[in-house]
Amino acid sequence: LDAVNFKFIKTIELDHGLLKDIDFTNNRFLIMYPGDISIADFETGKKIYTFIAVDSTDYLVYDKYNRYDGTSGPRKLLYFTCGTEVIELDQVKDQLWVPNLAERIMKGDSINAKTLDELNICGLTPEVEDSSFKADEYYFKIFPRRGGLGETVLYLNGIEVKRYKPAELKNNGGTYELKIKKAALKDLFVAGKENRLTVKAFTSDNAISSRALNISEDKSIDKATAPNLFAVMVGVSDYKGDELDLKYPGKDATDISALVSNAAKKLLNTDGVEHVFMYNLTTDKDHYQLPEKKSIKKVLEEIGNKAKANDILLIFFAGHGVMRGSEDNKQFYFLTADASINSSFGAVADVGISTSELTEWIKPANIKAQKRIMIFDACNSGQAIKDFVKLGSKDQEYVAARSDEKGQEIKAIEKLNNQSGLFILSASASNLAAYEMGRYSQGLLTYSLLKAVKQQPDILNEGKYLDVSKWFNAARETVSALSKETGARQDPQIVTNTNFNIGVVDEEVMAKIVLQNEKPLFAACNFQNADENNPVDNLGLNKLIDQQLNYISSRGTDAPIVYAGITSSAEAYTLSGRYNITGNAITIKVFIIQNKEVKQKIDLTGMKDKLDEFSALIATQAAEWAGKNK
Repeated sequence: LDAVNFKFIKTIELDHGLLKDIDFTNNRFLIMYPGDISIADFETGKKIYTFIAVDSTDYLVYDKYNRYDGTSGPRKLLYFTCGTEVIELDQVKDQLWVPNLAERIMKGDSINAKTLDELNICGLTPEVEDSSFKADEYYFKIFPRRGGLGETVLYLNGIEVKRYKPAELKNNGGTYELKIKKAALKDLFVAGKENRLTVKAFTSDNAISSRALNISEDKSIDKATAPNLFAVMVGVSDYKGDELDLKYPGKDATDISALVSNAAKKLLNTDGVEHVFMYNLTTDKDHYQLPEKKSIKKVLEEIGNKAKANDILLIFFAGHGVMRGSEDNKQFYFLTADASINSSFGAVADVGISTSELTEWIKPANIKAQKRIMIFDACNSGQAIKDFVKLGSKDQEYVAARSDEKGQEIKAIEKLNNQSGLFILSASASNLAAYEMGRYSQGLLTYSLLKAVKQQPDILNEGKYLDVSKWFNAARETVSALSKETGARQDPQIVTNTNFNIGVVDEEVMAKIVLQNEKPLFAACNFQNADENNPVDNLGLNKLIDQQLNYISSRGTDAPIVYAGITSSAEAYTLSGRYNITGNAITIKVFIIQNKEVKQKIDLTGMKDKLDEFSALIATQAAEWAGKNK
């Protein structure tokens, strides 16, 4: 369209994902300007928002109030100016960044975020000045302005080291001073690279920060050694009593441990020195220690005495996860082997590891490793991410209307990225289950992690390096796809800080990954009486046979089949047919159907007064046939 006269010129095809979903028939049209695209109202011609394509994948969006969204890289390029003062968007992102801005505008959602005019940003934020003059000390001056002074935050290589309240700083006539001895940080610097020390000072409400003051410490001349990997693999299948017991967490932890160990050794043990240390705390027969709460804490303390800044910490949890607390203050707990059905409700703090405890155990002051990975294959584990966000936000609150909940979560997760250096993969959202899959004899997330390495070579950098980000994202896609097939929903959550390689995957590593042969999947039965006057299942065979299939499926790793009941998977087998009753005798023709095609017919006879035995015979023969023909 002509941007001035609104006359039609020509139609172009746009290949950007954000624009593909826009309904341009709903009184919307495009105005093309050099360098940007505006979405406008058809009747008034007023711009609704502006879209800037930075390249084929990166973009920016902003509305008339200067609220914005976009991919992470371009968001860091934008800034405002107040005369000679530069305000980076990163300083005000808690206020002006609205995730999914374009989508929400097009849906007609109300957007409650502040506008640039409301922020009155000029002259508001504190200023930070590097006044260091001693060789052994950092010395910063902080000048509050109209917004006052809240917390001052110190980061090292993007990871938050410490927060200082104004009372902890020296107030020299309204100018605040922060002094830090370099010796206090020496153990946190990574040898063999340039380290970045960053200071930000916030306004009194801790909502808007100063521009980041960055100082580089060049440690590239120091001798760099290969990093160590410390991996704590926790898998709890056997709880106190039988009520909480699971089938696969112990196996999950052991299998992931073997994969990580084999791959990491090929990457790190190239100098003839052992750099990979695995701590398997599972309820399986072969383990380092049992996965009890005190044992897990003790192992992390042991690692804290050894780990250095350039090391890697990986923690894997498989087992039960629960949320406890008030409705507005829930927290995730991973249940250790100490838990029973009673303690998981009444004394969860004694038998579960809360997110706040785990945060304290692994904070940089206790474990200096700057690359930290956590994998939670547990129900409700997405809540762990929310908990980390809350703990990282300290006094800041992230409260939003229901329509903005997802956007607030995105913003909070990015804040977690910037503060913690954590790389987190959780099996499910905070209110959803994480499934064990008898079909694969694994937790679904664990199976997907193993499958990605075994069968998806595109996740490997340069064809051999196991990239954590690509690995986790591939597993997330597999989990989502497989859970939908079973009619369930499992939505893994990911928090990423940066990409790095954790191991080398070659044919030897892949060969050691043993994926359980995919077991035949059975859906609920569909049998009827052949009597035209009574064409229903008056014997209740469907229920009995389904129970037998479920019993066969419940044998854990040794089970030949998986019974899913209701499933949308095209690969699922369904037993169907009609039966005739003559006195006490029953004859039945069993059809084994897959994807609307009859795969096998079985003729069987039984007794009406022995329905349990007859249903077991039908289920057993169907399972045996499926096992032989999988």
